[in-house]
Amino acid sequence: MRLLRPTDPARRALSAWGRRALRKARDRAREASFSTRRDAEPLPFLIAKEESPLHRRLHGIDSQLFENKKTNLRLAIERLDGILIRPGETFSFWRLVGPPTRSRGYLDGLTISGGEPGRGAGGGLCQLSNALFWLALHCELAVVERHRHSFDLFPDEERRIPFGTGATVVYNYKDLRLSNPTDFVFQFRMRLGASVLGVQLFCSSAPTHRFELEERNPRFERIGGDYFRSNEILRKKWTSTNERAGEEVILRNYCRCRYQPSEALQ
Repeated sequence: MRLLRPTDPARRALSAWGRRALRKARDRAREASFSTRRDAEPLPFLIAKEESPLHRRLHGIDSQLFENKKTNLRLAIERLDGILIRPGETFSFWRLVGPPTRSRGYLDGLTISGGEPGRGAGGGLCQLSNALFWLALHCELAVVERHRHSFDLFPDEERRIPFGTGATVVYNYKDLRLSNPTDFVFQFRMRLGASVLGVQLFCSSAPTHRFELEERNPRFERIGGDYFRSNEILRKKWTSTNERAGEEVILRNYCRCRYQPSEALQ
């Protein structure tokens, strides 16, 4: 009998199947606590918004994968747009979106596996989870589960938010989950334009605080033949009367680059 190596596709598939089954079993016990209700009307107070381009010029990447990503994002948005996160509830990206399979209309988009770009059904949905995570950092929602990208694959061309503030998702064992510990209701609204993805965060009440995110200590370093990148993300908190209410480092990032950054050579 041939033993499967850790990098063997069959072993990876078996491992993923096991993790998905375990996640489903655990979630059954807390079914009622997940957000499921949606409303087509936005809540009255806009907290934050973000837009990101749908296309990027990346060397060696088939441009058709970005076209396919539009279809994948549209299918996910159909299940996410208007979702309400009520007090005590938890938002789960995958419980709402469901499996991104070809039988459900998903196309091959850009995926990342083992730090290398590839293609697969549902590829490109990380653009949506990235935006949702970024907006969640601007309010009182608590991040219950978030997975960072293991590598920095591409240079900063067209990057709109700081390095290290993304949230990768893999059905269903790498999820984005946000809980609502407040007495207010939060809501995500999404729009897919011809060239941009737009996401907005609304609240049922005027916020008592606002948050600002700032990148600190960005740097590249070379170790042997590899380049590494690091930074910190500082979150500042302000009252509604613009008084400083505190600050904290919420993210510390460090990972290998899959490109040669010009900054590292200066």
